[in-house]
Amino acid sequence: MVWVYDRELIKKYSSIHELSAIVLVGLTVFSIDPRSGVVIGVAPVIWYIVVNKILHSGALNPDV
Repeated sequence: MVWVYDRELIKKYSSIHELSAIVLVGLTVFSIDPRSGVVIGVAPVIWYIVVNKILHSGALNPDV
């Protein structure tokens, strides 16, 4: 619950939440296969940040 609706802050928190979930999936897979865990945990995060930085104004706060 928020007292004041701040769309920019909500988008940033949503991005952080999604990226941390991907990292947790990578850590889970790391126990089975370390190489796959690193790829799953790092590649989507780097892709998300780079693509949003190129296409939008901010890496964690896309203009959607």
